[in-house]
Amino acid sequence: MQATIIENTSHNSYGFLSLSVPEEAVNDYRPGQFYMLSANNKNTYDPILRRPFAPYSVNSDRHELTFLFSIVGRGTRALADMGKDVRLSISAPLGNPFKILKGNIALIAGGVGLAPINYLAKQLIYAGANVTLYYGARNKDLLFPPFIDNKFGSFKHATPKSKQTKLVICTDDGSYEIQGFGTDLFATDVANTHFDACYAVGPKPMMRAAHDICVKHNIPLHISLEEIMACGVGACGGCMIDIKRDGKIQSVRCCTEGPAFDSKEVFF
Repeated sequence: MQATIIENTSHNSYGFLSLSVPEEAVNDYRPGQFYMLSANNKNTYDPILRRPFAPYSVNSDRHELTFLFSIVGRGTRALADMGKDVRLSISAPLGNPFKILKGNIALIAGGVGLAPINYLAKQLIYAGANVTLYYGARNKDLLFPPFIDNKFGSFKHATPKSKQTKLVICTDDGSYEIQGFGTDLFATDVANTHFDACYAVGPKPMMRAAHDICVKHNIPLHISLEEIMACGVGACGGCMIDIKRDGKIQSVRCCTEGPAFDSKEVFF
């Protein structure tokens, strides 16, 4: 299906892309799923493969999707350079979504992992969960400025059923707010706060640390894996990973069986 760029801006090393999309592209979306976006030049068709992205926000009423992504290679650079009103190809929602749970929920986002966590947080709040979000990066320049400036306001003004929303921002070098890792701050809070579940998206070392904490305190942890995906529909087998399930090691396709997994299934 075709989408039209409404706005395309860059913030530090991040691209922030808003698209007007067909109604069917947003109606069936669930937190944790992703889309495949084409970033190719229509004259050269380079790069030929689409790129997978989880949306930062989804507006079903206006049929709009917004994506947050790191500008790191040819594909993401091409996507970041596209201008307003440019049309590009986009898939329908793909992948296995997160389960939406209630209770006291901890969210841990590292770097661009904020994208799927942001939309997930809003859906958890709508469902009545009490949400604490730990968001961190190596330094201030690698935090997403619009989110920081917003100070969690988009969640507070969402008329949530929940009683509590809390944002904890940290940087490895202490250049913004609390110095340290989000997982360390989560570990400190776990000693005094009961969490019914945790979700984490970010670098694998961060998710491994969250896994160790959650196992120690018997907290279910749901994570989203980032793998190189060529097709996004399980046809190419390029994103095969091994997981532990039903007492056996199984090879699964991250794009279809994932990208959302129980952390106890994952080999870190």
